[in-house]
Amino acid sequence: MAMTKAAQNKTARKNERISVAVVTRDRSALLAKTLESIARQTVMPDEVVVVDNASIDDTRKMVKSFESNLPILYLYCEEIGVNAARNCALKNSTGDVLLFTDDDAEAEPEWVEEMSKSLKKHPDAAAIVGVKGNLFPYHFTACLVQFTRRSLSMLRDRDKEFVLSPTIVDTCNIAIRRAIVMGKGLSFDNTLVKGGDRHFGHQMFDNSLKVMFCETSIVLHRWPLTMAEYFKMRYSSGQMKIYLQDRAGGENRYKSVTRHWGLIDIVGHAWGAAGVFSFPVKLAFLFFVGAGQVWNVVGYIMARIEKSRGKK
Repeated sequence: MAMTKAAQNKTARKNERISVAVVTRDRSALLAKTLESIARQTVMPDEVVVVDNASIDDTRKMVKSFESNLPILYLYCEEIGVNAARNCALKNSTGDVLLFTDDDAEAEPEWVEEMSKSLKKHPDAAAIVGVKGNLFPYHFTACLVQFTRRSLSMLRDRDKEFVLSPTIVDTCNIAIRRAIVMGKGLSFDNTLVKGGDRHFGHQMFDNSLKVMFCETSIVLHRWPLTMAEYFKMRYSSGQMKIYLQDRAGGENRYKSVTRHWGLIDIVGHAWGAAGVFSFPVKLAFLFFVGAGQVWNVVGYIMARIEKSRGKK
């Protein structure tokens, strides 16, 4: 009996080679912690691609020190820009799947193993997004950033394993099937200062590619620990909406398939996210979630003003 197309896909992708990619620039001490977490994986990737984006510190030397513990491929990318470095990894890695993480993140030991299981479960997916968690779960500011930058979209813009919007696409934890995305001519846009990974997500959705979510593949991110950095990120996030509107039409077109939350919903989820804190601190958490949203709107408005004046 002839095999169905789904069965053929499953068989062909049963033993996919997995490359892990880390883009870095002048953060060798943090990168070392990332590589240490990869070396502790329960399932070792076939290749660990480190793209050095023109570092001037001891990154090259540090990466070489891991060659006895990891299947390292060191790449030097002269073109400055995180998206140029991501494209370098996408083009030069040898795996069927490219599993991205950041140089300021640490992967849980089962990260690669759980992503491998999800890849086998979804052989027709172009990409699978994993959980981007918080390396400092008891730090007030880090929890604020985690909630506003990641937890909200993970709760709102997916239906169980199905990713409904590019807001969830994040190269801190994503597995990309290289043949599928490169076959569509997709790449990261290095003219974008912010939002390059989300813009890549827009390209996948525009090409009707399937994007799934894996709750058991977890990477912990080193979020900012100061309020100044928190407000800077909220302002920057507001600006990013303008950049994405210019290049990808914004996220409004996905609102018909994602959840619509009012103030009560957001307050309820924020209260839950602040569960590790005392009652007065929870109230402060709610206040700063709201203040951050105001600053996000300010960033959006200022970016619109700059755009109307003809600035890039």
